[in-house]
Amino acid sequence: MTPLILVMLLSVVYSVMANDVPTFPRLRGSPGVHYFEDGPQIYARYLRVEPQQPDVLYVGAMEFVYRLNSDVISDTYRQFYKSERLQQTSTLANHICKQYTPHDQEDVVCKNHIRIIMVKDHDHNSTTPPVLYVCGTGARQPIEFVLDKNTLRKKGGGEKVKSLCPHHPDHSYTCLYCKKGNPVPDLPSLYTGVIRLSKSKAEEPVIYRPPIERNNRELFDLLETQSPSDNKNWLNEAVFVGSFETELYNYFFFHEKATEYDGCIDQRVSRVARVCKNDEGGKNSRSTQWTSYFKATINCSIPGSHPFRFNKIKDVKMTNTGFIAAFVIDGNEEIFGSAICKYTFQALEDAFNGDFMVQDKDKKMEESGIG
Repeated sequence: MTPLILVMLLSVVYSVMANDVPTFPRLRGSPGVHYFEDGPQIYARYLRVEPQQPDVLYVGAMEFVYRLNSDVISDTYRQFYKSERLQQTSTLANHICKQYTPHDQEDVVCKNHIRIIMVKDHDHNSTTPPVLYVCGTGARQPIEFVLDKNTLRKKGGGEKVKSLCPHHPDHSYTCLYCKKGNPVPDLPSLYTGVIRLSKSKAEEPVIYRPPIERNNRELFDLLETQSPSDNKNWLNEAVFVGSFETELYNYFFFHEKATEYDGCIDQRVSRVARVCKNDEGGKNSRSTQWTSYFKATINCSIPGSHPFRFNKIKDVKMTNTGFIAAFVIDGNEEIFGSAICKYTFQALEDAFNGDFMVQDKDKKMEESGIG
């Protein structure tokens, strides 16, 4: 496909040794700095401020969700502060988690770490107030809850879910809540890019949309990428770093183990995948697979006869004209480099409308049209 040619904003940084770990001053007690704590091990994992309520900060932590005053987070006595404990109550889930977790990590991994907090509408025409949707790791068996967004009291949930949030507290992921453009125009939907556990307990990446329902009646089946055990060209050991939506599409950003290189080369490359929000799935046995899935390689490099490539994307943010992304060099123990590159929406669409990667008779992957 046509490359995504970017504008380099930061130059490479050389000669930073692995042992040169920077230290930072503690903020606690600094003038003008507020802090919040609730016991010695809060393990805050997720922060969310809704545009409609900029003075409210939701915090996802280990087995707790908090509602704080975003201006003064230490204020736990006024109208803002609320908390709710959300545990994995399944004895079996906790037992299985300990079987697959190193003993010295059990006290942290085998808990419910809140990884997703979303203010969720029922549908565009509903008069029911929005609720707070929460998803946690659930001791390696993710569980979801529905809370009152003001009081944090449980309104439902506690059920086991799959592919909606990570099963491990340290796994990266991305999540979108799209109110428009879905197969049913007035029904919003979640879209996620996560690492989940397969039936064999192996970890596999997936881009996922849950079934679309109204009044407990399924209108459209779930959609997901093909399992890497069946086809590694969809996703291959992918690590998700971000996502954003446009009117018609959702874009997911990740780095993965390249399938286009020789099998002896363990090279990671940065990708962007695109799916249509109104995708209704395939036919028959492919009814739960995306039919609009494409992915392209993201090129962030210093031009030259031998381009200096930043191959591992770490973060991405949408702008008015496109997006910017942060990259590092991966796989080189002697040189450390980082860069921020800028892309336009036109370059993004040119990549998806360009040439496809092809494979010759000698099984060598070649990209047509990439400089």
